[in-house]
Amino acid sequence: MFCTGEILLDKTGELKRLVQYSKKYLKKKNPKLNKMQIEIAKYHIWDMCDNLEEVFDSNTEEFYLVFYNFLNKLFETYAKFLQFDTVPVNKLKRFLVNEQDKKKYLISDFPDKKFTKMIVSAINIKDKTKMMEEFKTITKYALKKMGGFNIDGWKIRSPA
Repeated sequence: MFCTGEILLDKTGELKRLVQYSKKYLKKKNPKLNKMQIEIAKYHIWDMCDNLEEVFDSNTEEFYLVFYNFLNKLFETYAKFLQFDTVPVNKLKRFLVNEQDKKKYLISDFPDKKFTKMIVSAINIKDKTKMMEEFKTITKYALKKMGGFNIDGWKIRSPA
């Protein structure tokens, strides 16, 4: 990131301007999702939970892979809804809880503290049953915050 690096040599001043531009860019808010995008995002979250339950019920070893993959996608989808920047998966927990890392990389606090605690808790769980329960809890929470969701009778209408 240009904002967090140190300029060692800048004969023309171009790097300084680039740093200033990148700091301005970082302060910009992500665009708000429209109603259609929100509905699709909610379906996506519900579908991940449903698919994870299917993997859980089949009692296969791939559950852990699917769980952590879907947990990251759930975070990304909800973060996008909240207009929060996505976080690299390899730094997700650090950027949610480590104040030094947030300061170092200019990461703001995630706007939903309860969701943050639930995600961090889910990352630390190792028991499959508890992982599944926590994923369902986080899914219900996110869907409620996004306006609610009920798959029964769900339809998406596009102006196309």
